[in-house]
Amino acid sequence: MKRTRLGKTTTADFLQAWELYEDAFPEEERRELNLQQQIMHDANYHFDIITDNGSEKVARMIIEVVREKIPKK
Repeated sequence: MKRTRLGKTTTADFLQAWELYEDAFPEEERRELNLQQQIMHDANYHFDIITDNGSEKVARMIIEVVREKIPKK
């Protein structure tokens, strides 16, 4: 398993993880993509993915929030 911290929303890994995120959460609990793009610039916010044995396919997505409040919408 390999953990990778993503810093941009334009990579193939991010787009695949974002698709998982959209499938995993109901619409009312999801952040909009434009807000996700903004929050990715915050040093206190981390968007990490875990890949299986270094493969390109995202096995799991981890979002770590260091701040108490990050707006969803």
